[in-house]
Amino acid sequence: MDVETGMRQIDEAVRNTVGAQNYDEGTEAEYRQVLKEVESIAGGGAVEDVVGWISGEVRGEESLPSKNAVEERAAQICRDYDEEIPSSSRLANA
Repeated sequence: MDVETGMRQIDEAVRNTVGAQNYDEGTEAEYRQVLKEVESIAGGGAVEDVVGWISGEVRGEESLPSKNAVEERAAQICRDYDEEIPSSSRLANA
């Protein structure tokens, strides 16, 4: 899955569950940046896994996962794909 497809799925989950008024440009930008990092580290399969997790959290918890939670989960998914996270990545300390 590519980043844009993933963002559309997240946007849909947010609109249908918590409402767009709770989803500001900053949060959207954070999610997009994390997906770009994941794509560059571990590829489209990992992006799909992160999108699935975010969407599941939105639907299940009826709230937006925090930036830190998304970064931690994304880092774990990259590691699950046996990819090393570069020290320069925003996911390196997650």
